Amino acid sequence: MREEINSIHVDRILVVDDTVANLQLLTKILTGQGYVVHPASDGELAMCFVQSTIPDLILLDINMPGMDGFEVCRRLKADKKTSSIPIIFISVLEDEHDKVKGLQAGGVDYIPKPFQPEEVLARVKIHLRLQKLTTQLEQEVRARTDELATANQRLQQELAERKKAEALLRESEERYRLVFENSPVSIWEEDFSGVKTFFDSLRKEGITDIEVYFDQHPDILRHCAGLAKIVDVNQAAMALHRAETKEDLLLDMANTFTAESFDTFRQELVGLWNGIKEMTRDAFVKTLVGDPRNVTVYFCVCPGYEETLAKVLVSLIDITERKKLEEQLRQSQKLEAVGQLAGGIAHDFNNMLVVIIGYAEVVLRRIAPTDPLREHIVQIKLAGERSAEITRQLLAFARKQTIEPKILYLNQAIEGMLKLLRRLIGEDIDLVWLPCENIWPVKMDPSQLDQILANLCVNAKDAIADVGKITIETQNVCLKDCSSDEKHGVPAGEYVVLIVSDNGKGMNKETINKIFEPFFTTKEMGKGTGLGLATVYGIVKQNSGFINVYSEPDYGSAFKIYLPIIANEVVQIHEKSSSDTITPGCETILLVEDDAVVLELVKIMLENCGYLVLASSKPAEAIRMAKERAGKIDLLFTDVIMPEMTGKNLVKELSAFCPALKCLFMSGYTGNVITPHGVMDVGFNFIHKPFSMQEVAARVRKVLDND
Repeated sequence: MREEINSIHVDRILVVDDTVANLQLLTKILTGQGYVVHPASDGELAMCFVQSTIPDLILLDINMPGMDGFEVCRRLKADKKTSSIPIIFISVLEDEHDKVKGLQAGGVDYIPKPFQPEEVLARVKIHLRLQKLTTQLEQEVRARTDELATANQRLQQELAERKKAEALLRESEERYRLVFENSPVSIWEEDFSGVKTFFDSLRKEGITDIEVYFDQHPDILRHCAGLAKIVDVNQAAMALHRAETKEDLLLDMANTFTAESFDTFRQELVGLWNGIKEMTRDAFVKTLVGDPRNVTVYFCVCPGYEETLAKVLVSLIDITERKKLEEQLRQSQKLEAVGQLAGGIAHDFNNMLVVIIGYAEVVLRRIAPTDPLREHIVQIKLAGERSAEITRQLLAFARKQTIEPKILYLNQAIEGMLKLLRRLIGEDIDLVWLPCENIWPVKMDPSQLDQILANLCVNAKDAIADVGKITIETQNVCLKDCSSDEKHGVPAGEYVVLIVSDNGKGMNKETINKIFEPFFTTKEMGKGTGLGLATVYGIVKQNSGFINVYSEPDYGSAFKIYLPIIANEVVQIHEKSSSDTITPGCETILLVEDDAVVLELVKIMLENCGYLVLASSKPAEAIRMAKERAGKIDLLFTDVIMPEMTGKNLVKELSAFCPALKCLFMSGYTGNVITPHGVMDVGFNFIHKPFSMQEVAARVRKVLDND
């Protein structure tokens, strides 16, 4: 081991020579220069010394007894511990071959004897310096090797981690691709880095408000659209736009844009300018074949790309069907509001109409045919009847009219109306009747069927310019659970279908969307109330049915009405009465009505028919009058809803002492109001306000004659 003396290294030199004089001389020369010298007189001593102390350099004689210099050198070089010691041979050069042999044995130099002290010192100094440099270099190489080994190990670890990260990235990308391609939502992957560069240039020009800039340069939107590159689209995007391949969609992208699309794109650009990375907005796009689609657009800059905008996902969620349902809901709410309004005013309005029509009839029966005022009274009566019809139509539309459903076959009921319908549409239009064989029965008020046919045929007639054809058809239809073009929103089930079609001018989609709205009409002012089809719609819905419309401009129209069937019921054939003759009577009628004006009018109507009328506006008074004439009252004609007592409860009170008393109820309220009072049940007689004298007389006579 090398020793440190006062922190200064002193070089140790082993001098090996069998001549004492040489040993002394070399020791003197070297010690004089500050070296520590260890003399050895032969090779054996030299080998023993190096076992305990490693010198920095050895001066070695060749020709020595026992072990010569060459052997000593070979042994030292063979030992790893001493192999790096520089050995200088110093000996008489008898043969040049000895120098070569010494260098081959491992020596670093050869000094021939006799030698010059200066040469010895110079060579010793050089080789010690070379040894130090060599040792230093080896240390640096070892240190650098260690560093490289550490760096290599770290690099191997980083490579392993990178491979793992790459594998995870590939797995993540595969998952992303799987989700991207199989997502039910239309997804567009886009690159907005070009837009980002453009925005940066605008900011350098001093642009601060991008919206103002877009207003001043509207063409810039299309320029930005060109800068936003579409990277990929998924299968759902192709399906949404009706594209067969991605290439087809990308090539025809311009055909999918609408004014709303560009407005949405503008809002996205404004959001990006202001640093917004996620945006949601409803928009309107088109398919490649031009079909309109309502979509919700979700715009999102992917994490990690906020600075470059190189990866943006734009998702389009098809909300077309939801929009249709929302529109249907709004339409339904609007129709319900009209219905509530109609139902709310029906009672008071009907009471007023019954007075107007009734008194007009009373006056007409008393006034001479030649009286100049007669025509005025006739017009008053007609106006009242038209008002009553409008009220009935509003209530039918609102599904709140009072009805008396019966089991019937459409074929027989329609055949009974054909003559009237032909008169209604005129001789220029051919009415074709195509009944279905073995038609199934349905349950509805026959008068409602009359309203449906009359309104649809009048509508069809108005759609035909000159001559034409109206077809009425019935069908039995069984709709399965599976989707079908036949269904169009009609639930699965068995239906009787009533079809009324014409070859008139037809309608466009905008008109079809509004035809069932109350007061909507395409006719000239004064030629239509706009309640005909609204009435049909209300009647169909009131009978748990469905109605579909098929029409194209110049190709006519067809209305399909689906009515649910009634099974295993006895069918009642609807018969119409065309007689306006009033059959007189002489029976006693107890009339109860809380409206004094209506009470007086109905009393006059009944008295004009020959009846003895006991009139009262209060149920309690009516009970007193009945008790006074017990057994002498033939009919109770009462309002349903009155302040003190309902008509049905009045009947119960009177039945205690008039058990055989016959009853006829009347009301101006809508069906949904009076139905809870039980008067619409089977076995109860009812007449709805407003009514004419003929209607009252006929109904009273029918109740009195019915045993």
